[in-house]
Amino acid sequence: MLPAHRGRGPAEELLAEDIRVPAEVAADTARTSTDVGNTPMAAAFGRAGRTVFEHEYVVARG
Repeated sequence: MLPAHRGRGPAEELLAEDIRVPAEVAADTARTSTDVGNTPMAAAFGRAGRTVFEHEYVVARG
């Protein structure tokens, strides 16, 4: 999510979709991700009972 949209409520809508889609296909697990600075989305994941399972670091070059 773009920083300008953070903290304005779309996290809950995105999370609802994230839960709906795996349920439709009867998935046993679903992974979600957000960048480190997106604390509103990370908080929404926590409220939904999600837990941190790994950290990923990506180095972009030129």
